[in-house]
Amino acid sequence: MNLKAWGRIGGLFGLVVLFSAVFNWLFVTGSINSAGVIARLALGVAGVAFWLITNRREHPLGRGAFYGTVSAVSGAVLIAALVGANYIVVKKPKSWDLTKDKIFTLSDQTSGMLKGLKDNVTVSAFYAASEPEYTELEQRLRQYSAQSDKLKVEFVDPFKHPAVVKEMNISQTGPRVIVKSGSKESRAKDVSEEALTNALIEVTRGSAKKVYFTKGHGEHAVGDSTERGLKNFVDSLKSEGYQTDEIVLAEHKEMPADTAALVVAGPVGGFSEGEVKLVKEWVDKGGKIVAMVDPGVTTGLEPAFESWGIKIGKDEVIDPEAQNPEIAIAQQYTEH
Repeated sequence: MNLKAWGRIGGLFGLVVLFSAVFNWLFVTGSINSAGVIARLALGVAGVAFWLITNRREHPLGRGAFYGTVSAVSGAVLIAALVGANYIVVKKPKSWDLTKDKIFTLSDQTSGMLKGLKDNVTVSAFYAASEPEYTELEQRLRQYSAQSDKLKVEFVDPFKHPAVVKEMNISQTGPRVIVKSGSKESRAKDVSEEALTNALIEVTRGSAKKVYFTKGHGEHAVGDSTERGLKNFVDSLKSEGYQTDEIVLAEHKEMPADTAALVVAGPVGGFSEGEVKLVKEWVDKGGKIVAMVDPGVTTGLEPAFESWGIKIGKDEVIDPEAQNPEIAIAQQYTEH
């Protein structure tokens, strides 16, 4: 093999290295000042220069030079494409949920929370591969990891590492997923998205925001699963990552700092002046309230409603053709 042949090999090598340098600059390091990028650029330029020097007497349009250049460029492009595809598959995995009810799709709140992570978070799951919950949990945590490179997941087989289980105080019936961020730690009560997201929120934001339901005025009960109860509504809030709790306003001088919203759900008794003042001042400062008031019920909150531009009427919508006229049934409601 003569010097010209070695020059062509060096030129091909140089082109490949140059493509590698550009790829690393644009897709990996994001900076041309990286030592790896600079080294590749220098090596690539040296390879191309070696080719030009050893083949300087060959006519640029000669058949050998032409086909050699085409082969070199084609090879470099092919290698760059393969490297790029490999990078996308490894670093930017993409999956599709083809189920009808999107059971393998994370909620918008969970996805947004994960993408907004600023600190490193570690999730340690104490489950063996043979346990029934393992597959569901492993798939869900893989979805979580795909949303943020700040999240690290590890599975610990409790049967193979009994010392770690004892050290972390893990029990068969208790929480077995530990979420840590810095000095903060939380444990997910089960493997559901709701439990995992709540645990993540607790360690990344200090504590999850809560939706409080007023209590003590005959409101609909949050734990009641009957038609009058709010259990289904509360469960839907929890599935979106919110925490819920009841609050007796008379026992507080100010609203809890973790209050995301206050729900007044169908009271039958009136609020005291102190309670009304507490609610009004909190809403005036930017708090959010959801009030569900039945017709004819005086809550004591009416002056506060009026100050916010809301007038509570005493009218009722009835259906005279129904067996129970006070229960109006409509197929479609206009905007209101």
